[in-house]
Amino acid sequence: MLDYQVIIVALLFILAAVLFILWRKQRSTYSRATGVGLDFMDEAAFERYLALLFTRMGYQVRRVNYADNVSTLMAARNGVSYVIQARRNRRKVGIRAIEDAIATRKHLKCERAIVVTNHFFSNQARKIAKANQVLTLDRHDLIKEMKRMNIGWDQKELS
Repeated sequence: MLDYQVIIVALLFILAAVLFILWRKQRSTYSRATGVGLDFMDEAAFERYLALLFTRMGYQVRRVNYADNVSTLMAARNGVSYVIQARRNRRKVGIRAIEDAIATRKHLKCERAIVVTNHFFSNQARKIAKANQVLTLDRHDLIKEMKRMNIGWDQKELS
């Protein structure tokens, strides 16, 4: 009788392990498809995530500090220099972020500016960005690039 109990416990343990692995895989796929991970990152993790994403996209990325210890990303690709501003918000990103990116681009002497958010941009912010040749990447753009680059939210490289 004891042998059957050991076998049953072992089978239950194996079943639990398989279910856990399937759950983790499903959770990762859901997170990747919906962008859920973006909402749980703090500012520093979001910036590290963007550095990883842009590196995978072929940019050479480095983090710089300037003006009152504000951290930002600088990148280069195909001989063009970029400043990348990370904006992690719960509301739409407004014109202030675009104005900051324009000022940072001038201050750091970069050719282009990119503003990236985990949320969306206001219509006014998009208009000003377009008029000043600032590229905007919102939540949908990030999810699309993340899928294209095959990057999940819980990357060990972020730590």
